[in-house]
Amino acid sequence: MYICEVPCLFLESRNIDLYNWESIWKLIGEIAPFRKKVSITGNIEGIFELDDEGRDNYSTVIQDIISEIEKSNIRVKQSNIYEKISQIIQLQLGGNGFEYEAHNLKIGSYGMNSYSFMSLYVKLILRLFNNKHLSSPLIMIDEPELHLHLKKVEQFTREIKEYERFSTTKWIFATHSPTFVKNIIVEHENYEIFHVTNTEFFNKSYVSRINGFKEKKHKLISDNEANLFFSEVCFFVEGDTELEVFRNNNLRILHPKLNKIDIYAFDGKEDKLKLVNPNDRKTKINYLVMIDMDKILNYSPKKKKYMLSGSAYLNVIKNRNIIKREKYHYTKKFNDTFRVRSEITQRLNSNKFEVDSTGLCIEQSEERAELIELIQQYYDQYNFMPLETTIEGAIINKRNYHLFLQWIKEHDWNQENFDNLYSDLQTEDHKATFLRLVFFGKTDWFSSEKEGNNNNQEFVKKLKVIKEIRKQLKESTLDFGDKTSGWVTNYLNWFFDRKLKIEKSEDVFVNRSLFQASFPELGKVIEKLEKLL
Repeated sequence: MYICEVPCLFLESRNIDLYNWESIWKLIGEIAPFRKKVSITGNIEGIFELDDEGRDNYSTVIQDIISEIEKSNIRVKQSNIYEKISQIIQLQLGGNGFEYEAHNLKIGSYGMNSYSFMSLYVKLILRLFNNKHLSSPLIMIDEPELHLHLKKVEQFTREIKEYERFSTTKWIFATHSPTFVKNIIVEHENYEIFHVTNTEFFNKSYVSRINGFKEKKHKLISDNEANLFFSEVCFFVEGDTELEVFRNNNLRILHPKLNKIDIYAFDGKEDKLKLVNPNDRKTKINYLVMIDMDKILNYSPKKKKYMLSGSAYLNVIKNRNIIKREKYHYTKKFNDTFRVRSEITQRLNSNKFEVDSTGLCIEQSEERAELIELIQQYYDQYNFMPLETTIEGAIINKRNYHLFLQWIKEHDWNQENFDNLYSDLQTEDHKATFLRLVFFGKTDWFSSEKEGNNNNQEFVKKLKVIKEIRKQLKESTLDFGDKTSGWVTNYLNWFFDRKLKIEKSEDVFVNRSLFQASFPELGKVIEKLEKLL
């Protein structure tokens, strides 16, 4: 068996003495960069210059020192060769203390001293190993980001690759910094990223390799994406409205576990989700993807049917690899996947769904509700949560539309068009749908905002009035402008203030029940997220 010994150098950032860099001299001595043999057995009298009178008292002084040491029964512990090399270099350079930009290290900040030390430490290794006949070293650094400003993290990862020995040196970085990980991905080509997790009692550790990041598009990764590699739970949503909902301060007081969950908006772009999806990266991070139902279904007015839409990535029911696997599942897993998917397919093929006379809702509401429930049950097996319509539908629904109406009525605006249309609506479904359409939601048949692409004349007429209502709302005092103008936060805060008063109530269970009653779909999502922790 052939064993190749590789020099290993380990730097633990948290244990660096930021004001005393003695370990730099120790490092230089250990590398022993000189190609010639070093012998320090004789005296070094030659380094002293003769004084004006030509008298040389070097030997006398040395003998006096030796004599007094011996008479005191003291022995000088001999330095090893590496320590002697370090001492020679210190003598050559004229001292052993360090300054940065002519300032004492104690004046410098932790960040500046930490970066300067670590940068010098690594660069000395790379430079001095050019003078060695040994193989390149293995450099291990624990928490290199400690004390560093984000720009210094970026500077460090960029500068070290400029040295000749960089590419042949082996590196291991243990980091908790998304910025450091991001810069490794951006600046370097040949690397592997591993995710290490511990059990609750730290009695076991799990290591998994994070796949990918070799393509050019991955060089565009930001701190926002890299942060997800350190998450306990990732929650992926489509856009800014979802972020506004789940980052609401009152909602987080009511459900404090939300503070432990990282939320990422992938803007409906598959590439952005693939970049960080733990399923694609093969990490053990728990996650949930929340999507609108129109990523799964679209509605054909001519056929009066719902049909599968979108790509097989977000719409897993179309994924052929998943379909093949489901045939071999057992018992409950088989029932929850293969059989449920078969039931969904059967209902899509056989059931017809007609838009009612108002143009707002599907007449077969019960059959549609059953279909939606089956879809949500199926997608739950693959960490997806499809909303019944969109996030606006989860905010404005038939359980709370009367509260939403109360909220908008409290603001001062021209309500004539609104009142005329609203007064003609008879059912809870119609009223809830109308309100969410005004606030950029969709009907349960995923109506299009583009009038020219819609054949339902009743809906087209209502949409014209709705657009006028939106113009009037923009002149109101409820911060209405577009989907992300702030109305979501205003409404949620109004609801918490009027209906829950969570800061004054100690009964968390009652408050959560009240919230769940008004926002059942949001409550269901939060419940799923909390179970992932």
